Amino acid sequence: MTTRLPFRLESTASYLPPRIVTSAELEGELALPAGYYARMVGVVRRHRAVTETGSQLGARALARALERANLELDDVDLLIGASATMDYVLPNRASSILAELCPRRAPGIACVDVGATCISFVVGLHHAAMLLATGGARRVAIVSAEIARYGLDASDVEPYGLFGDGAAAAIVTACPGEDSGLLDYRMRTYPAGHDHCIIRGGGNAFPPRHFAYSHELFGFRMAGRPLLRLVQDELPGFLAGCGLAPAVVCPDAGLPRRVLAEAALGELGLLPQSEAGALTAAHAGRRHGNSRSLAADRCGVAGRPLAPDLIIPHQTSALGFRLLARALGPDAPPMVDLLADTGNCIAASIPLALDHAIATGRLRRGETCTLLGSAAGLSLGALTFKY
Repeated sequence: MTTRLPFRLESTASYLPPRIVTSAELEGELALPAGYYARMVGVVRRHRAVTETGSQLGARALARALERANLELDDVDLLIGASATMDYVLPNRASSILAELCPRRAPGIACVDVGATCISFVVGLHHAAMLLATGGARRVAIVSAEIARYGLDASDVEPYGLFGDGAAAAIVTACPGEDSGLLDYRMRTYPAGHDHCIIRGGGNAFPPRHFAYSHELFGFRMAGRPLLRLVQDELPGFLAGCGLAPAVVCPDAGLPRRVLAEAALGELGLLPQSEAGALTAAHAGRRHGNSRSLAADRCGVAGRPLAPDLIIPHQTSALGFRLLARALGPDAPPMVDLLADTGNCIAASIPLALDHAIATGRLRRGETCTLLGSAAGLSLGALTFKY
């Protein structure tokens, strides 16, 4: 648990490239059946950058956030770049966004990057909260800007239709004496999932000067089923650790979680229904043979779940939303779901959904909100704050 760190979220803003690519277009391009992407990954349309760079997307989102807060760039002490994709290996993302916004003027803003792939915005907000609370800055801008399409290949059908491009920005300021700000923060990394989401080429392990381009090496690769099983194993304990779900101790915890993951995979056609059904039946027989129900097997339920007014999860996929909803339980707070209209925008997904929640009145001043997501590595992160 984290000591409360006061800050005020002054403004948020989004920028989505004007080019919209529908799932129907992609299904036609790849000769897939109509409705494939809506059923398999939950995406109907996504935005795609055509000529814009990620820095340009980020600069436009930041300009909108400054305008909404009636601020100038000089009012910001620190710009945090919180993204997974990049325009250049050097300089850092934040410097490139600043150069897009004011190419000839140096206002004295510090630029740093936070890299935690899909939960980079969550980690960036935590860094900002610490700096504001300790006097290291008066006002911080956080920008997540992503262009996913250059890492995708049409032969890898599901990721090709899952991801979208976009950017979002937030401006936070110190607010001593106010009760808004960070209430809790937790991040955990599970290295067993290190290779499940990876782009191997481009760094020191596989430098471009020594390895010819291939999508297998330089493109995005995801081991979907092992990744989902690992998330399913670790997510309940993580949610309990940050107070979002009851702590449950079960002597046979691994098998029920695996069955749940396999059943969800079967629902979406990612695993044959017969295989998923066999696993479920096998578990049911074992459970009834023990003469105790699964509820009775849960030998310890401790603590009362935290109840934020709203949960804003990373927009992973339709299956990701199902697994999260099941892990949170039937009494979970409402969640913001933009997946069908934006796709998975990597680190920009959470701030895009946050901006949408504020703009539509789903998150109001004085209410609490949890930002929650998973990231390559494998990492899980959650930040609860009072808006």
